[in-house]
This record gives sequence, C-alpha cells and structure tokens, in this order.
Amino acid sequence: MTEELKLELTPYNGIATKEGYEKAAEVLHDLGKKRKTIEDFFDPKVDAAFATHKAMLAIKAKFLEPFLDLEKTVKKDMETWREQQKEIERQEKARHEQKLAKIGEQLTTITNEGLKRLRDDLEFDYTKFLSQARATTKELFTLEGVYLDVFEEKILEVLALLGKEKSRLEQDKEDARKKEEERLAGLHFDEPFAEQSAPEPEPERPPVVVEVQAPPPQSFEAQKTKGVATYTDVEVIVIDEKAVPVEFAGKVIRPVNLQAIKQLAKVIGADFKLPGVQVKFVEKIRSTGRF
Repeated sequence: MTEELKLELTPYNGIATKEGYEKAAEVLHDLGKKRKTIEDFFDPKVDAAFATHKAMLAIKAKFLEPFLDLEKTVKKDMETWREQQKEIERQEKARHEQKLAKIGEQLTTITNEGLKRLRDDLEFDYTKFLSQARATTKELFTLEGVYLDVFEEKILEVLALLGKEKSRLEQDKEDARKKEEERLAGLHFDEPFAEQSAPEPEPERPPVVVEVQAPPPQSFEAQKTKGVATYTDVEVIVIDEKAVPVEFAGKVIRPVNLQAIKQLAKVIGADFKLPGVQVKFVEKIRSTGRF
C-alpha cells in the first residue's frame, strides 16, 4: 500500500549560514506538503476502517445482548440464592446454639444435683442417678447426631467428676476419723472434761457450670462451587446531592463523583459514612472460567 506514495524524506543538513536557514524553510515547506499527501492518502482508509470497526462493534453488541442479559439474570439469581442460604444458615446456627445451651443447662442441673446428693449421702448411687438422668434427657431433647455425641461425652465427664468428688469426700471422712482417734487417744480421764468442738462445716462450693460446644453445620461459604467466585462491590445511592461534601479524605467528590465515592468506600470499608449518600456493600458473583 505504501509503495503507491513513493515519497522520500527531503535532504536536510542543518543550519550554519543564512542560506542554510532559507534552505531549512524550503525543507519545512516540502515536508508539510508531503505530510498532507500522506494524510490525504490514509485518512479515507482510516475513516473506512473506523466505520467498519463501529459497525462490527454494533453487530457484536447485538449478538452479545441476549447472552449478557441472561448472564445478569443468572448472577442475580445466584446472589439472591446465596443470601437466602446465608439467612437459613444464620437461623440454623441460632437453633444450634440454643440447643447446645439447653443441653448445657440440663447437664449443669444434673451435675449439681448429683453433687448435692453425694455430699448429703456418701452412699448415694450416682451411677444409677446418671443413667436415669441420661435416659430422661435423651428422650426429652430428642438427641441425635452431633448433639447426642456431645451429650454422651459430657455425661462421661460428669461421671468422672462425681467419682472424683466421692473419693474426696471419703478421704475427708477418713481424715476426720483419724483426727478424732488421735484426739481421744490424748484424753486424760482424771482431768476435767473438755467440751468437744463441733466439726467444721463443709465449705460452700460454687455450682458447677457445664458448657457444651460442638461445631455448627457446615457453612454455605465452606461449600465451594466450581467455576464461581465472589467479590464485594459497592453500591452508592445519592439521597441528597446538596448534602454531599465538596471534598472528603482529600478527594473532590462534588459534583457527585460516584466512582470516587466507591473507591473511598472500598478503602475505608464498612465504617464509611458520607452525608447525602447511602452506601451498600454487596456480594457479587463472577465466573472464574475454571470447570
């Protein structure tokens, strides 16, 4: 294509004299004419190519339109579904924590009742007591799955606790018996009778609180979907344009510059607040193209 022009650069050797200066002016004039020739040659072709480019973009947009519309619909449906799943998950987590709390309260009651009875009567059959309490609780709370597992684990801990408490009480009783024997052995019956001091009462012990923990059901976020990723986007809604400050954090944002406000919100995060606008952080879906 460029062979049709057959233009060569005008010779130029710099300026050293008045004649050289005048020669430079001629070179400049000649270059201007050749530049005009090149522009006249290429401009129609550039214009035609640009027109073709615009036409192709329009055709491309027409073909893409239904696909982009459906893509928006799919993404919106996925985002809505994710929010619904998160709400279900929040409710399930709340129910999970409530059930654990109730199991903990029941175990706390069982434990303290067993300790009280054992301290009142060293012959108290705490294993039978726990067996009955275990059966009653399982029926009362309809325990199954992770709740049954954690309850059975805690019952064994309560059993060990009561066994340890019984051993302590028996040791205290034995220590008291030996102390009394030593006291009696040291008495002299020809001396005036000394009144025996009352045994020290068992110190009041704080109630035992049983805490129950178990992992919640697998979260929706942990269940990765192949080919899909999420990101946080910022939506800005102008409520009162006049209330928007001219400048914020070193950026001019009025006349209202939505892009600048979005950038500020992303940098500052959830604490970002700006007069005159409402900012929402929303989770968006994008395809990673990896399947």
